[in-house]
Amino acid sequence: LRPNIAIFDSPNGNATVNIRVFPQSVYESLTDFGNTFKKKEDNTLLAYYKNSTTLLDGKPAFRAIYLTTYNASLFENAFGNKSSTAKAMFIATLVPEKKSYFAVACFAHPAVFDNHRPVFEKMIDSFRIYGEGPIIQEDNSSSSLT
Repeated sequence: LRPNIAIFDSPNGNATVNIRVFPQSVYESLTDFGNTFKKKEDNTLLAYYKNSTTLLDGKPAFRAIYLTTYNASLFENAFGNKSSTAKAMFIATLVPEKKSYFAVACFAHPAVFDNHRPVFEKMIDSFRIYGEGPIIQEDNSSSSLT
C-alpha cells in the first residue's frame, strides 16, 4: 500500500519526497501506524520519535528514520532497474476530520541523505493540511467483472 498523492524528485534524481495519504481504517491509532516501522523486515530502523515535540502541521506525529531495500522484480531487472538501498525519513500524523493519516516520506542514497536533510526538514516544516476536501477511504467492496 503506497498511496502517493505527490512526488518530488531532486534535479539529479538522487532524492525523492513523497506525500502520502492512508485511510484511517488501515491502522487503529497513530501509535499502531508508527509501530509498523519497528516490525518491517525489509527496513533497518535507525531512529524513532513520538513525543510532544514530534509534530506535522502542528499535529501529534511520529517520525522514523530507517534504511530500506528496494528489490527490483525480474521484469524491472530486464529493463536495467536494479535493487538498491535508501535511507528514509517518514513522518505521519492522524487527521481525524479527514479520517486519514497524512505522511511525508523522504528518500535518498545513504551516502547523500544528510546533504538533503535540510531541504527535507524545510519541506516537512512547511507541510500544511488545508480545507475540507475529500475523505480517503479504503474500498472494501467486492465487485466482479462479467
